[in-house]
Amino acid sequence: MKRKWRGRGPVLLALFCLALLLFWQPGDPGRRPVSGEAAPVRCELLAIRREVPLFSPAAGRLELLVREGERVAAGQPVVRIWPILGAAGAPETLTAPSPGVVCLTVDGLESVLTPETWAALRPEGLAALSPVPGKRAEEGKRVDQGEPLLKLVDNLGPLLLIGSWPAAATWQPAVGTRVEVRSLASRQGWLAARVVASEGRYLGLEVRRWTPDWLAVRRLAVEVRGKW
Repeated sequence: MKRKWRGRGPVLLALFCLALLLFWQPGDPGRRPVSGEAAPVRCELLAIRREVPLFSPAAGRLELLVREGERVAAGQPVVRIWPILGAAGAPETLTAPSPGVVCLTVDGLESVLTPETWAALRPEGLAALSPVPGKRAEEGKRVDQGEPLLKLVDNLGPLLLIGSWPAAATWQPAVGTRVEVRSLASRQGWLAARVVASEGRYLGLEVRRWTPDWLAVRRLAVEVRGKW
């Protein structure tokens, strides 16, 4: 047996070295691992939901028939406008034109930022958009005819987040890739999102499943991290 292997040591060593050259790959700092995540990047994004604002049919006192966060059906009474003391006429009841979740905050961008118009918006246009603060429906408040009262949000549809990607970020997600996003103002965890726009410093995300704490806020400070 010893004679059989005698003199073959150099051959075996050469075969071993050849196997190392064929199958061993040196570490590459720039090589992406099989699985992992990119470091979170902080940015400010605008939230776009399918929203239907409701306006007061007449001047009077507001009576709320629904609560914040309540989901209503189409045709369900949501508010009642009572005539101002001394004015003639009966109270007018406003019903929901479509199903949705009640949001008592209206910022004036409900008809501007829609799932149909977001693709035409770019960073320079987004910077010019200014949500109107303080437009929140309150019980017993006096309202004018045509004044926005509340809105109904389609919480079953996707949430779109659009805005500028920081120039200092070390990575930028490509269209079609999956990422995760979370609001810095919320204690909720990361939400799965899909990149629907990524051009220069412009970023668009689509979130299919989102939580009620994303219902009313328009401008959000968020963190985005890549997953693969």
